[in-house]
Amino acid sequence: MRLLKNIFFVFISVIVGLYLGGKHGIYLTENNIVDLGATAGNLLYPLFWLIMAVVGGILSGLTGLIIVIILSRFHKPNKDKRLNNNYKKGAEFKPWGMEQNQFCMLLHLSQFASLLIPLAGIVLPIAMWASNKGQSELVDKQGKNILNWLISCLIYLVISSILSFILIGIPLLIILGICSLIFTITGAIKANDGIVYTYPLTMTFIR
Repeated sequence: MRLLKNIFFVFISVIVGLYLGGKHGIYLTENNIVDLGATAGNLLYPLFWLIMAVVGGILSGLTGLIIVIILSRFHKPNKDKRLNNNYKKGAEFKPWGMEQNQFCMLLHLSQFASLLIPLAGIVLPIAMWASNKGQSELVDKQGKNILNWLISCLIYLVISSILSFILIGIPLLIILGICSLIFTITGAIKANDGIVYTYPLTMTFIR
């Protein structure tokens, strides 16, 4: 139940950010604070609003995710739950009925879920990690690496989106997409061999 509340909180944060970002973009253009030109403006205005909405959604969602992470550090499970976790660590633990290496491989690949459902590539890895981190040190380490990459990737995405107005951000977005694809597949292959893979260019937020 706590996990569902955290996911719902992050989801609402993203929705609110999308709305506020879009509204702010409209405000900037309607009040001529941002002038995109009379001719090209008709085509650039919707793109500008969309980028502002995406940036707002990312920033708000990232803020919500950080709040959830900080609050989770202050949450201490009861004694019975800790004993139960320790018991499972000593036994042959199979997260979601799978071998740990296979689960960790899918944990990395779950980032591609956004290709099917928006934001699923963020929500699913967090759910998989949070629901099993207390029973497996391997899952905990793999999940933290993935979460650190997701946060780093969101930051790079915001920076690249902003720089898109001066065209520099467009190739950066392409490079970011390629790196994300390569890093994720590499992490999945390593995880299947029981190796904890740290994504390059990752900033460490969760240790």
